[in-house]
Amino acid sequence: MTRDIVRRRIQWATASRRWRRRHPEQRKAIEQKWQRKHPEKWKKIGLNWRRKNRKHLRCASARWYQGHKRRTRLNNNRWRTKNRKYVRVRERRRYARDRKKILMQCRQMNATLKSIIIAEYGGKCTCPKCPEKNPAFLTVEHVGGRGCKDRKENRSGAISMRLYRRIIALGFPKTFTIFCWNCNAGSYRSGGICPHMRQKKSRR
Repeated sequence: MTRDIVRRRIQWATASRRWRRRHPEQRKAIEQKWQRKHPEKWKKIGLNWRRKNRKHLRCASARWYQGHKRRTRLNNNRWRTKNRKYVRVRERRRYARDRKKILMQCRQMNATLKSIIIAEYGGKCTCPKCPEKNPAFLTVEHVGGRGCKDRKENRSGAISMRLYRRIIALGFPKTFTIFCWNCNAGSYRSGGICPHMRQKKSRR
């Protein structure tokens, strides 16, 4: 009896698979009807399947994201604009829970973006009289001393990560350069000209 039962089950399973392959539209309609009648059971089935197949879901989502980056970003931005209150509450809870981890991630991201920009603009201070190459002493300089106007127009504020991302998105424009902190502060106080260059003019 046991062998007969096992054979019948195998035959039924193979027949059901063949029917599903041959009739996909009917199968979808039947599944949708069952889901409408039993929403709670369907949720439980989905949660159990996701718990068992987390690795598979992560790999599949990563592959899909690589092929549809623009689409996912647009969908995420639309969802965040519609649900701003929920996103703020969720981000505050996450920050309170994982404050140290988030700060470390932000510092690492800030350092990587800064290194990309420094390498693209020559890897050293653009002032001809300044030989500074250490990235810890380098910063982004607005050509012509228009940093305050740029921050107000683009609402970047004092957050350097926003400025770095915007520079990379614009394709490293010529309106930005790399200065050391001394040249940056000196050019701001002396009307947009580095004190090294003023010394050169005065000597002449």
